[in-house]
Amino acid sequence: MERRIKELVYLTSSYANKCAYCTAAHVASGKKAGITEDEMRALQSEQNQGFSEPEQAAIRYARELTRTAAAAETREALFAHFNNEQVVELTLVAAMANFTNRLNNGLGVMPEESA
Repeated sequence: MERRIKELVYLTSSYANKCAYCTAAHVASGKKAGITEDEMRALQSEQNQGFSEPEQAAIRYARELTRTAAAAETREALFAHFNNEQVVELTLVAAMANFTNRLNNGLGVMPEESA
């Protein structure tokens, strides 16, 4: 699975959950994976049209999984672009993002201010 797509999934979940800590961490790693500032703003505003079809499918799935914990509407579209193992990997990335987002949000963990 491409690192870029995994970062898109993680950021999508973090933006949906409004997790400041995870968003800050994954903006940096997302940039290293080739995600631009414009693409990050697009993720935040749920404007998916600038992404490739596989990326859009992963983004929609991550957003729905984050909001519903089921993703019944978007799951099947993943299989047009990803094999079973890749779908499992994407699901695990979104699940870990949601777990970490909820942990940090629940505890009120905020990103450190850079000096």
